[in-house]
Amino acid sequence: MKGIGILTFALAGVLGLTACIPSDTDNSAPSAPGNLTASASSSNTIALSWTAAQTPANGGGVTAYRLERKTGVGAFALVATPKFNATSYSDAGLTAGTAYTYRLKAQNAFGFGPYSSESSASTNP
Repeated sequence: MKGIGILTFALAGVLGLTACIPSDTDNSAPSAPGNLTASASSSNTIALSWTAAQTPANGGGVTAYRLERKTGVGAFALVATPKFNATSYSDAGLTAGTAYTYRLKAQNAFGFGPYSSESSASTNP
């Protein structure tokens, strides 16, 4: 019985059979989320929305997002990690009359994708 595997493999070669290999081998991170939009909804809250990031067929779906914010020319800092199926977030507890800039990136089994375009809004006075 030990030689059956070798015989089967040899016979497959003679018959011109090939192994079943998936054609999609793009093991990569998701695309950037699209259309990030920020708008003030009160004096201390900014509403954000975006379109979902795209993932390659075998890359698994988006597992999480990373939402970052900065004020002025400061550095971006993590604000939240919205769930994999989120396309909006409400950033509350902000300072009235202040401008905020946001960016977002998606993650899957292969890592983080690129950042979205930045979007800015100011809270109401």
